Amino acid sequence: MSRATVPLERLYGDERCKVQTRVVFADARAFTSPVDYCGVTNLVVTDRNMFTE
Repeated sequence: MSRATVPLERLYGDERCKVQTRVVFADARAFTSPVDYCGVTNLVVTDRNMFTE
């Protein structure tokens, strides 16, 4: 399973926490929605899902 971890340092100190996000998974499912990243350090995306750390 592929996995990518994206550090969200660029959002640190930014009061705008919601970011329009689009992820297309290996099986062609797509997630498109605003996501609230306040307090999130890493966004982890795998072939099947995404989650925060």
